[in-house]
Amino acid sequence: MKWYEENYVDHVAWIVDHLEYLGLSYAEALLCLVLAFFKEKNLNITYELLGNKLDTSQDEIDKLLFGLKKRGYLGISVSKSGMEFDLSPLYEISEKEMSSKKDEDLFEMYEEGFKRPLSPNEMAKISSLAKKYGQGALIVALRAAQGHDKLNLTFVERYILNHESKDKDDR
Repeated sequence: MKWYEENYVDHVAWIVDHLEYLGLSYAEALLCLVLAFFKEKNLNITYELLGNKLDTSQDEIDKLLFGLKKRGYLGISVSKSGMEFDLSPLYEISEKEMSSKKDEDLFEMYEEGFKRPLSPNEMAKISSLAKKYGQGALIVALRAAQGHDKLNLTFVERYILNHESKDKDDR
């Protein structure tokens, strides 16, 4: 059994917790949340029900469903009881893909902070530092680099190392 098939998993909470990595539009996110909620309540999902909850037309729901299916986030099938919606592809997004998205966000943040594009070596270094110290430490270090007008990764890494050693001394 996969983790998301366990009874204790709160699918709605998982979707909300991972919204920034899923790359969904507001309407797609709302549709996924509604589908997850209806599935957890074992409700028969119909276009009428979705249209009422989302306050939108069947054509718009079709567009949203097709977009999610096309991106590999949703399975759709037809059974005797009607349409079946499978959100398991959404839950199967790998940690690697989410980690990659986090790295992309960091790269974007550093490019804005450094006011220039990053080199491939800098991207690799940022990714390595994020794995070792966490994304939060890199964001704090970027803000410090900006404040000291030292827009380079040497300063960022030294800042992190200095604060890490201070934290250890304080323990």
